[in-house]
Amino acid sequence: DPNGVPLVPQPSTDPLDPLNFPHRKKIAILAQVSLASFFAYFSASLIVAAFVPLSESLHVDLISAAHVDSAFAITVGIAPLLFNPISSVYGRRPLFVVSLFGSALTSMFSGVASNDPALLAARAVNGIFAAVPIGLGSAVVCDLFFKHERGRYMGLYSVSYLVGDHIAHTVGGYVATVEGWQWCFYLPGFVTAGMAVLYWFTVPETIYHRDVPNPFPDSKNEKHRLSTSSASFTPHPTNRLTYTSFLKPFALLAHPCITIPTILYALTAAFGATLFIVSSAELFEERYRFDPDDTGLLLGIPLTVGSLLGELPAGRFSDWISASRARSRGSVSKPEDRLLAIIPGAVLVPLGIALEGIALQYEWSYMITGIGIAIASMGTQIVTTVVFAYTAE
Repeated sequence: DPNGVPLVPQPSTDPLDPLNFPHRKKIAILAQVSLASFFAYFSASLIVAAFVPLSESLHVDLISAAHVDSAFAITVGIAPLLFNPISSVYGRRPLFVVSLFGSALTSMFSGVASNDPALLAARAVNGIFAAVPIGLGSAVVCDLFFKHERGRYMGLYSVSYLVGDHIAHTVGGYVATVEGWQWCFYLPGFVTAGMAVLYWFTVPETIYHRDVPNPFPDSKNEKHRLSTSSASFTPHPTNRLTYTSFLKPFALLAHPCITIPTILYALTAAFGATLFIVSSAELFEERYRFDPDDTGLLLGIPLTVGSLLGELPAGRFSDWISASRARSRGSVSKPEDRLLAIIPGAVLVPLGIALEGIALQYEWSYMITGIGIAIASMGTQIVTTVVFAYTAE
C-alpha cells in the first residue's frame, strides 16, 4: 500500500477478482449497497415522527404504536445470522436482489394494513428483508477494498444507513401530515422497488473465493468461482450449507475481541440513537408541545448533522492510526490498532445523552436538546465506523 505495508488481502491476477475492479466500478457498487442500506432504515424510521396520528388511526396507545419500530428492530437484528452463511455459499447478489424486492412489497403492505397486528407482522417481515443490506453491507466493503482502505469506505457505508434513519425522522412528520401516515410506508416501498430493478441490471457478484484452485489454469472460464457477472447465481464449488453453518456466528462469541466491540456498539447504538428515536414523540410533545413535523425536525436534523460530523474524522482517522502503528513496528499491522479511534466517540455519546436529558428535565430551549442529540450522534457514528472496520478485519 502507499505506506509500504503488504496489501491485505493479497489480490490475485484474475480480472474477475473484485479487488482488481476499476476504482469507479468499486465506488458504483459501494454506492448502490449503501443506498440499499440507507432506504432499509429510512423505510423503518419514516413513521416514527407520526406515532401520534398512527396510534389514533389504529386506536392503540402511543407505546403500542412504537412497537411498529420495535418489530422491525428485532427481526433486522436476528436475520443477519441466517443470511451471512447463505451469502458465503450462494453469493451476496441473489440475497440483495430478493431483499430489495421483498422490502418494497412489505413496505407497501404496511401502508394498507388496517389494524395493529397486521402492521406489526408486516414490519417484522420487512426487517427480515432489510437485514440483507444492513448485515451484508460491511462484507461487500471487505470484498471490494484492501485493509488499509476499509476505514474510509466502511465509514461511507455506515454513515449512509445511519443517515437514512435520521433523515427519515426529519421528513416523516411532513409526509404524514400532508399525505397521511400510510405514505410513510408507500414512499420507501416505491423507491425500493426502483432500486431493486437497478440493482438487478447493474451490480455484479462481489464475493470471490481465493482458496479454490482453478482446475483450468489456461482457460478464461472462471465458473469454478462465484462469477462476478450480473446474472450469477452460481454456488460455491466446495462449500455446502448445513445446520452448522448457522452456528458459526455464535462460536465467535467465545472470542473477547469480537464480543467486547459488539457489546460496545450495541450499547452505543441503543443509547446514542435508539433512545432518542423511541422517546422523542412523547417527550417533545409533552415538553415543547411539538406536532409530528416539529418532532421530526428536532430529532432528524441533529442526528443527521452529528453523523456527518462524526464520519469526517472516523474512517480516515482509524486508517491513519492503523497505518502509523504498523510502520512503527516494521510494517506489522494489528486490527486492535483501530480501536484507539473509538476514544472520542466513547466520550461524546454519554456527554450528549446527559445534555439532552438535563435540557428536557429543566425545560431548557429545544436548541440545547438538539445540540445534545447531535453530540451523541457524532459519537455514535465514530464508534460505529471503527467497530465495523475492526470486526471486519
